[in-house]
Amino acid sequence: MARVSKFKKEKVLILDSDSSVYAVGFMTQKKTHMALDDNKIMFQSEDKREYNEWVKENDPAGVYTYDYTENIEPVRNALASCKKFVNNTLEFTGCDRAVILLTKGGDCFRHHMATILKYKGNRDKLTKPHHYDAIRDYYMTYYDAKMYAKWEADDAACMALHKGSGVQGVEYVLAAIDKDLEQMPGKHVNPSKKDEGVYVLSEKEGWYNFYIQMLMGDVADNIQGLKGVGAKTAHKILARADMNIAMMCQIVYGEYVIKYGPDPFAYVPWWADEEVNPTNEFADRPRTMTGTALSMFRENANLLYMLRTPDDQYLPHTAHLLELWDKYPEGTVEQFLPTIEVDEDETQSP
Repeated sequence: MARVSKFKKEKVLILDSDSSVYAVGFMTQKKTHMALDDNKIMFQSEDKREYNEWVKENDPAGVYTYDYTENIEPVRNALASCKKFVNNTLEFTGCDRAVILLTKGGDCFRHHMATILKYKGNRDKLTKPHHYDAIRDYYMTYYDAKMYAKWEADDAACMALHKGSGVQGVEYVLAAIDKDLEQMPGKHVNPSKKDEGVYVLSEKEGWYNFYIQMLMGDVADNIQGLKGVGAKTAHKILARADMNIAMMCQIVYGEYVIKYGPDPFAYVPWWADEEVNPTNEFADRPRTMTGTALSMFRENANLLYMLRTPDDQYLPHTAHLLELWDKYPEGTVEQFLPTIEVDEDETQSP
């Protein structure tokens, strides 16, 4: 009689919750946009896109006046929406529980590395939702959300997935709206695109997604790619690599050389622009810098790369292109998940 062991495999959701704080917050803070003619409402809508299309079609000369009313729902509605979002994502992915990750805020290492554009500088004037703090507090108290001073939530999510890939008896799914995280191999889900289901990304596919960003940049984080390169052109360029990782690196670097030329050039870093940097941050830094195709490539690579371990960095696949940067913050990622106790159900078989 042979003894067969059956192991219960736990399924854990790793949830980058930064985007959901804004999504839930603005969902419970609705604006009704109005076009007025002598205080008479000509058109109104909560759908800003629909409203803009109406204005463009019906008021090309700009004769109407515009206003809006704002309806902020009670905080309990926002918190209920958070709980529903987490529960729905758990149910959709078939996960047993969730590890919630948030960005602590303040400067991260990328802010100090960026010279071309201010890292996330396009968010400086963005208004946070009314219930922003309450939603974050709810995630931290109700779900014991994890925050790390040295890394952003997407880095922590990728490190958790990387670390969890070697743990037996547990299956991990990374849930995020931000496509940055699709450079990380493993199981993924986009909570805003449930029709795509849970999908698996290989190592090659992850690097492909990374180099697509190296060509296009990242508008959300204010990282400049190669001007004029959109999604269609980026995919066409990388098609030449035929999913060879080292070739992807060479081809993309070659595009940077074409864009910036073979010779050094002078440029003004973001902190020297008074409009971008009214507080004169980094006043001790130079007001002009010398760049090269290689320095532009290096900077974008380090800004776009999602960390997989605490001391990780973008590792070149062609050694002479990039030197390793040795100034990442030291530290150890806390244990994201407790030790899993696997129940062993022994049965008899003939």
